[in-house]
Amino acid sequence: MQKRPCQTAQRIICAAGLVLLALLFVLWYRAELPRGWPLVSAALCLLLFALVCLRFVPCWFSFWFGEESGTPPEGKPVPLPRLFCLALLYGAFNLFAVGCVLHYVNHDLTADRFWSFWTSADAYHYLCIAEDWYLSEGILDRVVQLVFLPGYPLAVRAMTLLVPSYRASGMRVSALCFAWGVCVFYRLVLLDSAEKCARRALLFLCLMPGAFFYFAPMSESLFLLLSVSCIYSARKRRWWLAALCGALASFTRSLGLMLFVPLFFEIVRSFVRGDKD
Repeated sequence: MQKRPCQTAQRIICAAGLVLLALLFVLWYRAELPRGWPLVSAALCLLLFALVCLRFVPCWFSFWFGEESGTPPEGKPVPLPRLFCLALLYGAFNLFAVGCVLHYVNHDLTADRFWSFWTSADAYHYLCIAEDWYLSEGILDRVVQLVFLPGYPLAVRAMTLLVPSYRASGMRVSALCFAWGVCVFYRLVLLDSAEKCARRALLFLCLMPGAFFYFAPMSESLFLLLSVSCIYSARKRRWWLAALCGALASFTRSLGLMLFVPLFFEIVRSFVRGDKD
């Protein structure tokens, strides 16, 4: 009986959003008077925004007023230890693939140059912080490291208690965090989707163009683990664990502060629905 008002509200919001998009497009067109490909690309962007609007509004209402999905997934979920090992194997394959590309570009590639590739750019700064901490004076390359948050360097420094090399410790931390993050991400998708969809989500995560960054001595893999752990804990109503993971994610990358938004919505929804757990 309550579905009808929600459906009516959805139609109204979708219509208002489409009208607003069309109005903004007309105003932009009158101001710029584009021709050719700029007009085509703008029209395609308008279409994509419209599709996102039509898709987002039902999902938004379902979030607040729909029933919790009980996840009886189609197919047996992959055991987490097996998934963890597969993620580590993917990391080894990733290193091999990057090595092949580097060898194709530079035929006299040596092992030292290969490992130097993984410790260039931001990886250099993270490893310097892990080894020497922050410097407030000296060469400019070391002073600008103040913009890198200490979450990942601290994890690398802790790993050096087992592995003396900072470079090797950084790559081990990244690989282990990625494998663990894949397991949590898989469980998170299973909360709302079938097992086949969860596998597809993992495939997209591993095949995106920048996936090789997860295995470099950078903070991406640790941030992935902490972010998905934060959302998963919130979905399971483990609020203190969600807050801790969100705080650690913010301690790793400043973008982690945005986790406040989904956490806030989860808390409000739990209160609106009267969840007691």
